[in-house]
Amino acid sequence: MEPICSVDWSPSAEERDALLELARRSIAHGVEWGRALEVDPEEHTEHLCVRRGCFVTLERGGALRGCVGSLHARGPLVVEVARSAFLAAFEDPRFPQVAGDELDELEVHISVLSEATDMHFRSEDDLLAQLRPGVDGLILSDSHGNVGTFLPQVW
Repeated sequence: MEPICSVDWSPSAEERDALLELARRSIAHGVEWGRALEVDPEEHTEHLCVRRGCFVTLERGGALRGCVGSLHARGPLVVEVARSAFLAAFEDPRFPQVAGDELDELEVHISVLSEATDMHFRSEDDLLAQLRPGVDGLILSDSHGNVGTFLPQVW
């Protein structure tokens, strides 16, 4: 099963399938047309049009093949998923563009982000004790403006 994760957003099985299908269609559209699938939010349920940041992660044969997203929503979730899926497949600078013959082998994972909340901790052990593996993501930043993002499936 291809997971969709969020702490406080629970899609139905049909909504989960719809988002995964949307991501796959956007990637296939990118192979054929060189651009993300345009999505009309009016064609989707209100629950799929919430404003949420999301990441789309692609794997092939168990190895990372692309991952792109945004910590903050720029638009409705369905639009963000289509855009992020396209960008993960064709604009992740760590990988060559996805080719048409890879489409059937891609695993698609979508992480729908909840609002970030500040954490307070005194040590690395204290931080780790507060996190729920496989559920929580983590955004770490330092005083120099460097940011690292760890999605729930990184656990």
